[in-house]
Amino acid sequence: MLADYFGCLVAVSLLLFVGCVVLVVVLVKRDKKPPVPVSSALGPMPGATGWFSDPQNRHELRYWDGHSWTAAVSDAGVQSQDPL
Repeated sequence: MLADYFGCLVAVSLLLFVGCVVLVVVLVKRDKKPPVPVSSALGPMPGATGWFSDPQNRHELRYWDGHSWTAAVSDAGVQSQDPL
């Protein structure tokens, strides 16, 4: 009788432990936020300047001067001009 009680106690303890581990894993995975895009049609993050993916997808890269997209574009490392 005592062995049955001890066996049930071990089983319940094990189930509670596994449940807590699963809960922690689920909460940690759910708390991760998706990556923030570096650039968009409105522009990169505030204060950033440099080459970013062309928002119109006409070229590989387009230069962002910190305020707006410029006519400077780049394809395969070759720079040229293409007004928006």
